[in-house]
Amino acid sequence: GDGELGPGEECDDGAIDAGDGCSPSCTKEFRRVFIPSMQFTGNMGGITGSHTLCQTAAESAGLPGVFRAWLSTTENSPGEDFVTSMVPYVRVDEAVIALDWEDLAEDDDLLAPILLTEFGEAPQATIYPPSCVIEDLIVVWTDTSMLGNLLYPDASCNEWKGTQGEGSVGLSNAVNSGWTQA
Repeated sequence: GDGELGPGEECDDGAIDAGDGCSPSCTKEFRRVFIPSMQFTGNMGGITGSHTLCQTAAESAGLPGVFRAWLSTTENSPGEDFVTSMVPYVRVDEAVIALDWEDLAEDDDLLAPILLTEFGEAPQATIYPPSCVIEDLIVVWTDTSMLGNLLYPDASCNEWKGTQGEGSVGLSNAVNSGWTQA
C-alpha cells in the first residue's frame, strides 16, 4: 500500500501489516460498525448528511476508512448502496457482530449487539419525560429492514431532512432483527 486508494483497492492505509483492517493486498479484513456517540434528530441533512455525520464521528475517534449511515429513504437504502461484504462486521472492541453481509442482513441473529459508540463506550440513553419507555433503552434511526431495504415509505422523518413526521428505529441492544427494525 502506498496510502492512496487505487483501482481495484478496497482500502489502502499505507501499511504492510495484516490485522489493522486493511490487508497488505489492499482488501478489507473486516468492516467496522458503531453507534454514533452524538444524538441526532431526524433532520440529518438527508442520506448525504447522515453519511457525513457518521464519517465525522469515525474520524473524531481516529477510525480509518469510509463510514456510512445505515438509513433508508424512498431513493436510497443499504441493501442497494452498500457493499455486500464477504468479511466480518466488527465493533470497535473487535467483537464480531456478523460474519459477512449475509449474516448481517439475511440472518435473524447477530453474534453480538452493536451497542458501542465510535469510542468503544455504551451510548447514553436520553429519556424525555413524561415518556413511558424502558430505562436505558437506546434506539437508533434506521427505517431499514433486516434485508437492508426501506421499511416504511413514510417513516424516515421526511427523508431524514425534517423534524416533522414519523421515524422508524432499531434497538441498539438487540441481536435479532430488532437491531434495525424495532
